[in-house]
Amino acid sequence: MQCDFVFAYLRLSRDDKEKMEESNSIKNQRLLIQHFVENQPEFAGAKLFFFVDDGYSGTTFDRPEFKRMMGLITRRKRICIIVKDLSRLGRDTIETQNYIEKIFPFLGVRFISINDFYDSSQKPSERKDTEIKFKNLINGIYPQICSDNIKKVMRKQAEMGQYHGSIPTYGYCFHDGVHTKLHLDTEAASVVRGIFDQRLEGKTYADIARDLNKKEVETPTVYLQRKGWAPEAKKSVKFWDGNLVKLILFNPVYAGLTVRGKTETRVPSKREYRYISREDWICVKGGHEAIVTEQELQKVQDMVQKGKKYHGSTPSSENIFAGLIRCGHCGRKMRIRTEYKEKPIYCKSVTTAPNASCYPKKYKQKELEELVLIMIRQQAALAEDTIKQLKKANQTLNIPKLRYRKKQYEKKLALCKQEKMELYEQYAEEQISLKDYLARKQTCMEKIAAYQQKIQEIEARILKGEEEKQKEKSEGLQLFVKYQGLEELSYEVLHELIEVINFYDPEHIEIVWKYRDEFLETAG
Repeated sequence: MQCDFVFAYLRLSRDDKEKMEESNSIKNQRLLIQHFVENQPEFAGAKLFFFVDDGYSGTTFDRPEFKRMMGLITRRKRICIIVKDLSRLGRDTIETQNYIEKIFPFLGVRFISINDFYDSSQKPSERKDTEIKFKNLINGIYPQICSDNIKKVMRKQAEMGQYHGSIPTYGYCFHDGVHTKLHLDTEAASVVRGIFDQRLEGKTYADIARDLNKKEVETPTVYLQRKGWAPEAKKSVKFWDGNLVKLILFNPVYAGLTVRGKTETRVPSKREYRYISREDWICVKGGHEAIVTEQELQKVQDMVQKGKKYHGSTPSSENIFAGLIRCGHCGRKMRIRTEYKEKPIYCKSVTTAPNASCYPKKYKQKELEELVLIMIRQQAALAEDTIKQLKKANQTLNIPKLRYRKKQYEKKLALCKQEKMELYEQYAEEQISLKDYLARKQTCMEKIAAYQQKIQEIEARILKGEEEKQKEKSEGLQLFVKYQGLEELSYEVLHELIEVINFYDPEHIEIVWKYRDEFLETAG
């Protein structure tokens, strides 16, 4: 089967990276496929495009580049999809087999898995369908086997008191690159010890936070980043607050305990998990040096503040901005007091860190709602305008006309090839001389090369045009257009459209949209 386009699909999961499987690296996949295509005469003249999903699990087909690739496929094209092996296509047995046996054949797509020696264009008798099904089954089982094995190893290590994690707990550090054992970090450990002492003296979480900020003690995140033990983040919490203090006071690590097995993953591909009962936790003593005693740990945990109204999570109907608003100055999530009529929004750093540059006053939720509603309407109008511009640009391209021109050149190409064959027959029958044959053959070859070049150029323009048409249907653009006539905000709408709201002051509010790249791509 002659192909006009070759779609090379490459995928690398986080598990592959962690296990340093160099053979599966994006670079090696690209080189392997490129070498394969270059050495197959049937792909001569075919346009090669790469689609790369880096860091995506094979247990789901909800991958951006895979979806984009499938969106570019039409029955009018002769397309071949090539992967290094079946596991790169997917590790979901049923879905992977569904693509190979049903979806690809329906779309008229040829599928090749290089390392599995599978080519859908082969005769059924020549294909290794049974072997492919078996490999798919193994690929489907593989993630679960890996997950179960990792769980067993980690549980065994936890029972031995070994630490799990790439970043040490504040107050501790690693030695010689070994991440399975915590060693005391005297500088931070003295801060932890001081927090426990103040709490045992009866000070509140907020009082302790104020004292730490007054002394300009670095927060755990900032401290660990400065030491080079934690990766840099765009927004690091720079000031202490009551919740941060409480997290330290309730951490059993500081009493020399290693606790694991608090949660259990339910669906690895979706990162869903459930909480495990306390009695089933793995709790080991003596894995590392303690900063406080178990008695002190228990005492501060028993000293839960009483007499204060709980202002924790509220129903989404009341707190529609829950988890979305961050202070633009310190990076901390801002608090919304939904029990008050005006639902004030403020940064808690102001109460515990007087020197903080955060906005010191309260901001009404109603005012933020009005602003966000206007911004969503503006984005919706921009999305609609972008779609109109794309449609206008696509109309000028006139893909049907390009296809017609392509067919004309293909006819001319076929005639030239026929003429070349006839010339040889005339020469073989001694109807024309060798000199005449070679001259006329050269003319035919030049025409053939020119027509092939024209056909390739038109095909590239058609492909680009169809890519542009796909942009009209982009998820982000269509989503915003849907909310063009939005009159009232809701928790669902906000969390569907917005990544985060960075609040600096009432005159400086930054909204980061989930689909911000959609507009940039279409503009480009």
